[in-house]
Amino acid sequence: MAARAFVLPEGVKSFLEQQIDQAIFISKSDHGVHDRLEEQRLLAAIQQCATNRVAFHKRRLNAAQPYNRLPREIWCMIWAQLPPKRMLKIARVCSDWRTYAIAERRLWTSHTILIDFPTAHCDCGNDWGCKDDGDHYERATEKYMERNLFQMALFLERSGDLSFHLDVTVGHASPDPRVAQRLADELVDYTERLTTLRYCFASVESMTRVFSELGSLPALQTLEFDCCDGDFDELHLSELYLPDMPSLHTLRFCFKWVMWDVDIEQFCDLRTLATPVSSLDQFQRVLHSCQKLHTLETTFIYGPDNNLPMTQFEDIASRLAAIRTVTLKYDSAWDKEARRLAVLAKDGRHMTFDYHGKLNLERATAPLSFLEHLGRSISHFKLAVEGVRFTLEVHDDDDRSRRVVLNDAAKYITNIASVAWNVLDARAVTHATVDWSLLRAFLAAIPQHGAESITTLSIHLPSSLSMNALIMDALPSSAHFPRLTCLSLEAAQDAVVTASGVSRVVRAIVPSGRRLQTLRLVRTQVLVDNDSALLDVVEAVVSTRDIGN
Repeated sequence: MAARAFVLPEGVKSFLEQQIDQAIFISKSDHGVHDRLEEQRLLAAIQQCATNRVAFHKRRLNAAQPYNRLPREIWCMIWAQLPPKRMLKIARVCSDWRTYAIAERRLWTSHTILIDFPTAHCDCGNDWGCKDDGDHYERATEKYMERNLFQMALFLERSGDLSFHLDVTVGHASPDPRVAQRLADELVDYTERLTTLRYCFASVESMTRVFSELGSLPALQTLEFDCCDGDFDELHLSELYLPDMPSLHTLRFCFKWVMWDVDIEQFCDLRTLATPVSSLDQFQRVLHSCQKLHTLETTFIYGPDNNLPMTQFEDIASRLAAIRTVTLKYDSAWDKEARRLAVLAKDGRHMTFDYHGKLNLERATAPLSFLEHLGRSISHFKLAVEGVRFTLEVHDDDDRSRRVVLNDAAKYITNIASVAWNVLDARAVTHATVDWSLLRAFLAAIPQHGAESITTLSIHLPSSLSMNALIMDALPSSAHFPRLTCLSLEAAQDAVVTASGVSRVVRAIVPSGRRLQTLRLVRTQVLVDNDSALLDVVEAVVSTRDIGN
């Protein structure tokens, strides 16, 4: 129902009319307003003055609203969580928001630009209507490109002298030549501020044109190459004509295959590298050229080299052990070589073995032997699943970790957990984290000595959890943790559980007669399903009578 319009009292209405009439009279008599044109201007000025005064009082009322009492710093913290392009809309909401947004330069330091059209005469039949009339299509794409580039220029200007992050996608193998030229023209004056560049392209040609125009990127620290065309997944570095990048320390290739057919010495200062390799010879050459690496992510592709000498494996493994964080992604073709490197690089700090080939029981459990290289005291044992990807992660007290990632491992989870505990042998584990869907397998596999050493147990809950429906099926009644002092129920998004469900979880895990010191509920709402349920949790379970949030 629409709000009823306010009716001015007669006295107020008469007063306003008298004031307007008096203003017109004074202007005519004292300021020489006589002809018709000047009188029209006078009336427009009086109307504008009244409008401004009303707008002033509107702003005063709006300023009293609760959301307008928030300081500028809070608004900027909120906006920083949004996609960067949203800043264009935020700056058009009101004058205050525009002032806040433009004044906070860090909100404008990242931009994504999409240029997804070919030449006007392309015959690829894509959604942009390449088969339409050439002149009409050329005008449409020109307008689209100019809008993208104008927005990028606006972000570059409003970010002041701060470092800039740019994500460029050129989605056609044969883009209009003007794309590269216009993009380079906009960037050429800002190359000393461009620190991060992600380039997603459908052909080498579409990217090298931009690089050839820029020449040098002196401030660039992070460079990422991707491919937005499924048929184009091989990259020869010699075809890129890479510009001079003296500050580059992070390089990522999201390709199936990369040929390092360039002088790798130009990448000798890299700290982070993600690249596929097709042979151990190539892998060895990369490792020896990039001696300062802290983080390495490698995907082994095609088949391994045959009959390589053990000395070559030992040389590669020694370099891997010197890198703080290493991720090896491999399939069944590289299974043997990856295991050999893992054994030889046993002194490595943080190593991840990501197997994405076809699984059987032997291949699912074989990588767990790498856990043997950890220290005698385990600080954290974690089981997690995301979609079809299963992760087992173990950390020791010497700041070393091993992480195993498997695809489609659901039917082997209990076996994997059992083998992991067997490999860890008598090591003491103080903290365990497990997803709710894996809790049954975790409790079924844990040996008695493992349960006895755990003092903190974190259970990750799904936001759609119905604890009452799952509790009896998920938890074996024989699973007890006699030294458990802290139980944490955590959800990535808000989850809803019942107080009686929480109580049954605790009673199923904690031995009879023992109480927890801390029960922590993170992003988890507890519904009191009967009068005594929550009191039972506090009184009978938590000795301190505190529930941490």
